[in-house]
Amino acid sequence: MQKYDYQSFMYKIYYMLSIIYEDCKEFEKSLNYLKKFNQYKEKRFATEIIQKVEIRKIIYETDIAMEEMKIAQSKNHELESQVKLKVAEIIKTQDATIQTIACLTESRDPETGNHIKRTMLYAKVLVRK
Repeated sequence: MQKYDYQSFMYKIYYMLSIIYEDCKEFEKSLNYLKKFNQYKEKRFATEIIQKVEIRKIIYETDIAMEEMKIAQSKNHELESQVKLKVAEIIKTQDATIQTIACLTESRDPETGNHIKRTMLYAKVLVRK
């Protein structure tokens, strides 16, 4: 009957699990298994691997953050265009309301109706400057 060296068997399993989790982009689990592997193997070798995984983790998280930023910028542009459309719609509604009030007033007194129209045109000129 052959005896198995439990420690040498476990450090191989820890290393393989760390590689599997790294490939699955589960860097925290990968680092945990590398730290366990570090207990059984030469410290310098395991430390280099841990640093490599930590760098991959940072790169992966940066890529995710960049994607989220691109999505947010796209949504922002979409919302800005919707706001511009709504503002234009509100301005048209305001103009139509002023025109309607001027027409109603003009039907009672032509001079007052013309005054409202002139005031509206003057206000538009001031706003554009």
